Amino acid sequence: MALTLVLGVALRAASALLMTRAALHPLPVAGINGGPGHPRAPLPPSAQRAYWRMATSWDGWWFRSIAAHGYPAALPTHDGAIQHNEWAFLPAYPIAVRWTMHLTGAGFAETGAAIAVVSSLAAAILIVVLLTPRVGRWAAVACAVLVMAAPASPTFQMTYSEGPALLILVAVLLALDHQRWLTAAALMLVAGLTRPIAAPLAVVVAVVVLARWRSARPLRAREWIRIASLVAACAVATVAWQVIAWVRTGDFGAYSRTEASWHDADRIIPFVTWLDAARRTVGHSWGLPWLVGLIAAYVAVLVSPVASRLGLALRTWCIAYLLYIGAFSDFVTSDVRFALLLFPLPAVLIGAAARHRPPRSAQIAAAVIVAVAFLTLQVFWINDLLRPTTVMQPV
Repeated sequence: MALTLVLGVALRAASALLMTRAALHPLPVAGINGGPGHPRAPLPPSAQRAYWRMATSWDGWWFRSIAAHGYPAALPTHDGAIQHNEWAFLPAYPIAVRWTMHLTGAGFAETGAAIAVVSSLAAAILIVVLLTPRVGRWAAVACAVLVMAAPASPTFQMTYSEGPALLILVAVLLALDHQRWLTAAALMLVAGLTRPIAAPLAVVVAVVVLARWRSARPLRAREWIRIASLVAACAVATVAWQVIAWVRTGDFGAYSRTEASWHDADRIIPFVTWLDAARRTVGHSWGLPWLVGLIAAYVAVLVSPVASRLGLALRTWCIAYLLYIGAFSDFVTSDVRFALLLFPLPAVLIGAAARHRPPRSAQIAAAVIVAVAFLTLQVFWINDLLRPTTVMQPV
């Protein structure tokens, strides 16, 4: 555990240096300077302010608004179109930030970043606990560290909810692993208000419950009740935020219409952004077959012996969550960050999840190669997707 924490902290320090360097040389973004959620800001006077400006940028601006003012009672519109607004962001993280700010007297940037970092480090520890029985202690630590080194891992030190979401996600999967149904039910309710992951997690719950029902050990009445409570919690977690947004604004589709505004559309059409990207890459005629082929190849790898040691729940999560990302997210810009929650995949990349694992030396070599690739991509992610900071809120 100590090694995981030390390496995790070291990686956050390295990311901080990369972020500071990029923040000191901001880039303008055409079309959104001064727009909602992206106010124009002067150049930072110091490296420290440059770092904190980047750490609280983009979605962090919205979380700051929620922590300070809550959610609007009506959806903002312009010429009849729903504008970007706070209802796209779930409340557990900004509420936790607000409460911690009141208790400590610290500012939003420090509080939000601290919660994100602590949550991600705690998640790394739980990843080791969850993966050790499957792939062994060394490989489990390697996987946790690779998640902390992933291209979008600087998000874990920004005022974003990815750190808390990863912590809750791994905790739910760990509870399911030990068949602690009521614990999983309580955590599912929290997950449903932290990140939009309740729907793919519900698929995992369904698969795990079905496997338990088909096992040799019979279900007793008390366990049936606990499982029923978990199923009910999954249903509530999946729709809770949509219902809350509806009750608060009076608009039945408040959440979905707000999400669609980030797609510059009236409604979200599943997989449309991925299909558009595929068509831009290989041409209109081949776009759909190419996309279907890539998804099929991904699923084939996860159901093959290459990933067999992950077990049913983790493989189901990796499949269900990727399909959820493809159905409801924008291509590229957000997906790199969303992929942080696919934490079991590094075990596949280094060969630790295979039924017949390669020698330890080969796994170590693979882990080093993946780590170097991740850190290299992290530089590009910071410079190309995170760096446009002339549109950030001053700290």
